Amino acid sequence: MSVSPHPFRTLWRREMKTYLRSMTGWCLVAGFAAAVGASLLVGIRHEDGTLQTLPILFAESVVRMLPALVALATARTFAGERSRGTLELLLTAPVPDRAVVAAKFAGAFMIVAFALLAAIGGLALYAEIASPTPDYSRTGVAAVSAMILLHAGAWTAGGVLVSLLTRRPTAAAAATFAATLLASLLVSGELSHVGLSPWLVQMDVHKAANGVVDTRPVVLAASVWALLLFASVRLLESRRWKL
Repeated sequence: MSVSPHPFRTLWRREMKTYLRSMTGWCLVAGFAAAVGASLLVGIRHEDGTLQTLPILFAESVVRMLPALVALATARTFAGERSRGTLELLLTAPVPDRAVVAAKFAGAFMIVAFALLAAIGGLALYAEIASPTPDYSRTGVAAVSAMILLHAGAWTAGGVLVSLLTRRPTAAAAATFAATLLASLLVSGELSHVGLSPWLVQMDVHKAANGVVDTRPVVLAASVWALLLFASVRLLESRRWKL
């Protein structure tokens, strides 16, 4: 039997109102964009001011800052409901579990996407001021941003699952940050000195910056995304039966 989309829309609007009507959501967006901009400026200065490697520098800056953003955006999804005592009320409502998980994920992911778009806007403004005749690949920046957004979706799905497993938003944020930080270090190649090859960077970020998209990391990120959301739905179903 098909599920009506109305429960999802209602829950998603509730999530977005919670984010957008509080200073927390806007501070996350502005803080992420500012942190990425600062990291990008340091990288450009290290590269002697050239903008030719801008897509790669932008990708590295975003990947460094993404764990904190994902952790803060997803911490309150389920752990916040539990700490406020509203999770039981949500689970007793006649709403499909997959609609609840999808709405929670969509709300958190929209904040992550808004923050990434704000960072891209700052990047475009800086690049136009610094080099009115671009000597970098705009297509590369767009391709890299799309790949990062895909990976960010998988990390956000992981954050939602962690939030469902914890009782406090602070614990959920700390656990999500630790997990995504490890993924960030692997993607950025920071763990290459211990024998872990930065294969994700080599396959998607660098190639995407040159206009070549490898389907393997796309399939990997999409698979992780689907698996984590599926696990969240099953875990929520088990909690509903315990009520």
